[in-house]
Amino acid sequence: MPDARPKGVVYAAAAALVFSTSPVLARVAVTELPEGLVAGGRLLIGGAVVLAVAVLRREPFQLKRNWRLVAFSGACLSVHFLSYVAAIDRTSLAHAITLVYLSVPVIAVLSWSLFGEALSRLQWLGVGLALAGLALLTGFEPMLSPGMLIGDAWAVICAITFAVYSLAGRRRGADMGLLAYAGSVYLVAGAMALPFAAVAFVPGPVSGAAWASVVGAGLLPMAAGHTFYNAALRLTSATVVNLIAMQEVVFAVVLGAVLFAESPTPTTLAGIALTLGGVAMVTGVGGRGTAT
Repeated sequence: MPDARPKGVVYAAAAALVFSTSPVLARVAVTELPEGLVAGGRLLIGGAVVLAVAVLRREPFQLKRNWRLVAFSGACLSVHFLSYVAAIDRTSLAHAITLVYLSVPVIAVLSWSLFGEALSRLQWLGVGLALAGLALLTGFEPMLSPGMLIGDAWAVICAITFAVYSLAGRRRGADMGLLAYAGSVYLVAGAMALPFAAVAFVPGPVSGAAWASVVGAGLLPMAAGHTFYNAALRLTSATVVNLIAMQEVVFAVVLGAVLFAESPTPTTLAGIALTLGGVAMVTGVGGRGTAT
């Protein structure tokens, strides 16, 4: 039987590429719209698109058998996105993105304890190098305020819930198609997030750019990115998938250079080298665990 892990790595890389649009879209939207609406709107849009494709492909749903998993995954994803938007609205993007990827060691530890996917010393070194590179790439703000600390706390919650969501996705059985599962989870998560929007919403003019950012976030990082991510989780180690997904920061730097002529500094280049080196160490050794 052919090894499916290389295909999983490709899916994870595609997810990272699309994820790189998320911070910019969320930051534009949250300047004019409540955090709950930004999070819930992107989830509902992404869920509707993915679920429509699942219906057209006639994928098996079997919601009666899988509703507990869908509800649990949806709850984790809802908290993940609510805390993500709260984090980037309160602290720097550097802090938010770096702390969110604490999910890498959390997933590694949980994968070891739940699935027996122990990493070698070289792979753990790769995880450490990737995180160190991410810290260099984004840079930490020298001045902390109480507001930034609250944002940092939200980013940590975001990391933990993303780790749990990632591992829960591997429990999907063959009786439920990938897109059917992903779309259902996104819709549940969006429905859970919307009440927070209702509480905070204040009627008033909203620019087309803000609404377009919510729609774009639903179509790109949500519908496309998270579906690629869920596909990768079925084919290779969750630690490997998450570590590759964190390269969204690298792609974001490239996008900045292409779209906004933001030439990367030597520190940025060093961070990219470290993160890519860390990924190579983890994926090159092969991630001994396979999807269950």
